[in-house]
Amino acid sequence: MIIGKVIELYDKTAIIMTDDFAFLNVVKKPEMAVGLKVHVNESDIIEPNRLLRRYLPVGAVAACFVMVLSLALMFFNGNTSRKDIYAYVGIDINPSIELSVNYDNKIVEADALNRDAETLLKELELRGKTVVEALREVVQKSKEHGFISEEKENIVLISAACDSKVETGPKNEDIEDKMGELLNDVNKAVLDLKNSGVKAKVLKLTSEERELSKEEDVSMGRYAVYLKAKEQDVDLTVEQIKDADLLELIAKVGIDDEDIVVEDNEKKDTISPDPTASAVPEATETVSATSTPGRVEGGTVTGSAGSTPTVTKDGTTGKATDIPAKLSPGQSSPRLSESPAPTKTAAKDKESPTPRISPTPTVPLTGIPWIDKSNEKINEIRKRNVQIKIVDSNNRPIDGAYVEVTQTKHAFAFGVAITRKAMYEPNYSKFIKDYFNWAVFENESKWYSNEPNMGMVNYADADYLYEFCKSNGIKVRGHSIFWEAEEWQPLWVRGLDPFALRLAVDNRLNSAVSHFKGKFAHWDVNNEMIHGNFFKSRLGDSIWPYMFNKAREIDPDAKYFVNNNITTLKEADDCIAQVNWLRSQGVRIDGVGVHGHFGETVDRNLLQGILDKLSTLNLPIWITEYDSFTADEYKRADNLENLYRTAFSHPSVEGIIMWGFWERVHWRGREAAIVNDDWTLNEAGRRFVSLMDEWKTKANGKTDGSGSFGFRGFYGTYRVTVTIPGKGKFDYPLNLNYGSGTLQSTYRIP
Repeated sequence: MIIGKVIELYDKTAIIMTDDFAFLNVVKKPEMAVGLKVHVNESDIIEPNRLLRRYLPVGAVAACFVMVLSLALMFFNGNTSRKDIYAYVGIDINPSIELSVNYDNKIVEADALNRDAETLLKELELRGKTVVEALREVVQKSKEHGFISEEKENIVLISAACDSKVETGPKNEDIEDKMGELLNDVNKAVLDLKNSGVKAKVLKLTSEERELSKEEDVSMGRYAVYLKAKEQDVDLTVEQIKDADLLELIAKVGIDDEDIVVEDNEKKDTISPDPTASAVPEATETVSATSTPGRVEGGTVTGSAGSTPTVTKDGTTGKATDIPAKLSPGQSSPRLSESPAPTKTAAKDKESPTPRISPTPTVPLTGIPWIDKSNEKINEIRKRNVQIKIVDSNNRPIDGAYVEVTQTKHAFAFGVAITRKAMYEPNYSKFIKDYFNWAVFENESKWYSNEPNMGMVNYADADYLYEFCKSNGIKVRGHSIFWEAEEWQPLWVRGLDPFALRLAVDNRLNSAVSHFKGKFAHWDVNNEMIHGNFFKSRLGDSIWPYMFNKAREIDPDAKYFVNNNITTLKEADDCIAQVNWLRSQGVRIDGVGVHGHFGETVDRNLLQGILDKLSTLNLPIWITEYDSFTADEYKRADNLENLYRTAFSHPSVEGIIMWGFWERVHWRGREAAIVNDDWTLNEAGRRFVSLMDEWKTKANGKTDGSGSFGFRGFYGTYRVTVTIPGKGKFDYPLNLNYGSGTLQSTYRIP
């Protein structure tokens, strides 16, 4: 593996400069950009050509320039970063360390707040690193010095506070978002610790509390323990807590998990019904049982009537939840953990009043503003109230029936690009079936795959993939009839004269659209029209409207999309202009496909702006291709969450298609995948799975005196299991469609 910086880019090659100032001509990769460091294999090196030679005499000059620039940047950062501090993160193990954080969420300074911390910091250089990196190094060094040991219980207390000066500073307007990002990073570190068997707790302090801790010359975490001790009238002084054993301190004070711990606490998304609810019902239905008494599909449910059991995919029993109830600041979503912390179950209060159903119940806050805002919107646009009524064969309400509701499929499209070459692997097909309800073929329905040689048409691979999707209830998008960029035409097409090319276009339309008629729900008609002009330059402007109109003539039931890579506002404007021009030519456009193959960052504010712009077309928007290329799997996870939450909370977006998931067959390799070669999940994969779990409704409870049970759920299909003491279990289907008001459904027990 060779590491180098991209100096210049051409159509198919690139010039890179290695760390020892050698210049290489290499194969161009999609993730390459001028100035970006890249990894290339020796097999990617192309023999030197004339383009490369002109760099060779200036190698020494380039080396000097790079060194001077590096020194200048080091000097600049060293002299200005201190002024950019906006937050502080405290780490208490027994060593107590405070990290000063700048607006790039990088560490500017690390201060030792007690003797143990001085020991550690003599051997660590944390400046310039992220909080996650710093915490890992502090924990590792603490293990080496025995502050963390396998022979004892270990705890890491992490605290965060905003700098008091930023409250009146010029960056105050976005400080909440910055703190949210910081706390999100802290949460990642906490989950790493929990997975390694170290207990971790997180606190968010006010800037005033942080200032008081500084006045007392004690860490933020220990000061928080002191404040809790005062609340509980525990006899502890500030001096006593400075170097006291942290575990003994917390045990003595008795801090509750709900006060500060980042745990996997969750809440049922259940609404106890009230016949006098203000929500206006939109639809009612009565369903008879389709299963036999005493049977439940998928596994065995255990637990008391007041517990919250559910059946997992492997048939085991787990806690049924829909959304997290109380998340500590910084927890952006439930994260996958090998050893999740135990949750607390509130005792059932038979005397508690029954709450009314509200049209849009509030969702718990995470403490991260952008996520809370997204969740509020998701709750509003992706969910609906349901009122279930259980009656006997004489239509009399049944009181005390135990109802379990499990979502089996989402109405929203969570899709993936799949490839024939990976279908030999059972884990590959299983992952698709477990997590996706839509698919698109990565290459198998493109022209160069179907007709690599003129007249030799082959749809075998595409047909195989379609049959797999059909048998598993997965809908399919067609990608794509044409691709406007010249480099992606079949080789034989590139040399055709205009007359022959027009005939080839007609043959492709008649062949592909007819072959998949009634199979593909969507078609991307001509991929990347804002980034290419192969057909337009040879056949004139009219060829684009012709492609759309002819395709619809052949298969009028499919939906026809424009599909472009849009990662800038300029590209969004270009797409809007393109759609409006097509409309002016009499073309009906059914949707806008947006694909983004990102690098190191997915800017959610930019993405929000792009989606808002495109929504002015009043067309459904689909994220038709998504991936992110970065070696840092935590960045990759953040990028994924930024895109998925932003898109899922946008009312114009109807689907998100991930462009591959498994490292071995991902077109951009390991650094864009969410599943490793050995089928373990990397951090991006764990983040994806946790989002899918978060956005899936599971609810349970008992019917009241009127036989009613209510919940609020994501749109989609459900299995409703009703347990009647002495009779057994009965399964019913439920389809929660888009609509206003409460869906009312009655189930009759035979």
